[in-house]
Amino acid sequence: MISRLFTCYVSLWAMCLGLITPLSAQDKPAFDLQLGPEYVESALNLPPSIIGVDGSGYYLFQNKAPLTLGILIPIRLTKESVFLRKFDKNLKPVESVELDLRTKGVKERPEFAVLLQGNIYLFSTWVNASQRSTSLMSRVVSPVSMKIPATGKTVATASFDGFPRDKDVDYNMALSRDSSKVLIYYQLPNKANNPERFAVHVFDYEMTPLWDKTFELPYQEGLFDIRSFRIDNEANVYVLGKNYRDLPKERVNGAPNYNFKLLTLNPGLDKPEEITLDLRGKFLVDMHMEVLRNQDIVCAGVYAEERSNFIKGIYYFTYDPLRREVKTESSKELNLSMFDESENDDPEIRTKGQQRRSDRAFYNYEFEDIILRADGGAVLVGEEQYVVQMSDYVATGNGSGYYNYYYIYYRNDIITINISPEGQVESASRIPKRQAMRDTDYLLSYATLVSQQNIHFIFNDRIENLDIQAGERARPYSPSNFARARQVIELVSMDIDGNYVRQALVNTKEADQFAVPQASVQISPTEMILVFQRGKVRRLARVTVNP
Repeated sequence: MISRLFTCYVSLWAMCLGLITPLSAQDKPAFDLQLGPEYVESALNLPPSIIGVDGSGYYLFQNKAPLTLGILIPIRLTKESVFLRKFDKNLKPVESVELDLRTKGVKERPEFAVLLQGNIYLFSTWVNASQRSTSLMSRVVSPVSMKIPATGKTVATASFDGFPRDKDVDYNMALSRDSSKVLIYYQLPNKANNPERFAVHVFDYEMTPLWDKTFELPYQEGLFDIRSFRIDNEANVYVLGKNYRDLPKERVNGAPNYNFKLLTLNPGLDKPEEITLDLRGKFLVDMHMEVLRNQDIVCAGVYAEERSNFIKGIYYFTYDPLRREVKTESSKELNLSMFDESENDDPEIRTKGQQRRSDRAFYNYEFEDIILRADGGAVLVGEEQYVVQMSDYVATGNGSGYYNYYYIYYRNDIITINISPEGQVESASRIPKRQAMRDTDYLLSYATLVSQQNIHFIFNDRIENLDIQAGERARPYSPSNFARARQVIELVSMDIDGNYVRQALVNTKEADQFAVPQASVQISPTEMILVFQRGKVRRLARVTVNP
């Protein structure tokens, strides 16, 4: 979570596209790749979160999963561990500290960490069984000494008195665009049929409290699904969520059963200010929210027909919270011709097959990124994602046997939709890729580096896909199915008009490892840090592109 948070907020000043000249097929942006030394660690270590960078190096937050025995009733043989790691400017690991945090002798659970204004802030939860409460604790760690303070400071406390002992409180954090404000938010334990409640605590970059408040929502418990929290530079808080009507179901009798709500919170409000995001006759499938440079709120997402699950278009909404007025609200239908010139856009000329293909083209897409443009527009980025359950029959003799079930994760084409400040679609593009992996997806999907001129996508692929022509489908790729000589870590650079070029960042055999896209972070307008991994062997990599 923190790697994602750091990318979107600490470095968001670097993530605004300018208006630029188009890329031609011959213009492959220059880049530099620096690989750090390899290091070996436990195979149980999960992909790390990169929490910050300063003049002396890079800092990572990493979980180590417990070793378990058994499938139906797993038995823990080792404990879960969490580490704080430091790497120098040459990407060499120099220090690793296992976190053993305790308050009054009770072990705390490390949650997340972030580097702010020269200090590492480490957050953990502590359960006070006698008081039937859980608290979020913070510790200030010096990046120089990496010494962990013995005691922490209480940031927030939630009571679970009257609720089952295992009632958990999920603390979360968000940063403002300029990293001057810190938001801690969490949903409070509640009972059925009572109004939803959540608490927000706002701090400055030194974790000095600015304001906090508990808000009660006009929705019953379980009928409001929080999609995202954001905080602006002035310490105002915004919430985007789904409000279900009667039951927490996407549809009832085939009809949409929810709408999206945008809530504004600040210390002067006793209850949230609410705006309903609605397209009459349409069904908003998914929405995302960001804060613009001028502190306006932008929401962008996709919609379907009311009784269909197939994505039909995009919805774009901007709001001025200071004046309490909607500035832009627009929708635009998507079709295959936007992404493939071989597709006909005229419904009178389309064949039935083309129409059916167009209707289903965006069925499995998840739109997870909004990249803000310098002029107030945005680029919406989506990826085709789905999971398939498979099974193998294992014969044990005498006509008996059992089924072994497993999952295949798919991460396919990337699509981008470039939206003007007025909400018009200026360009759209599709980057073909077809990735699959069994039982996990940590080597799939992509990392994003946004420079002044281009959006750069980095992902694992097979070498034959470097030469894909427009309109072609990517050849299937799975990390375990090809010799490393036939695999590359690919760099795709796209300009604001959707023109892109593909090139190899490095051959997988040369790097001797795969990229881990989810463990990546942009650290400047032209640089990104990635984790490379193969088995127990890992290293950091730094990618630098031309502005």
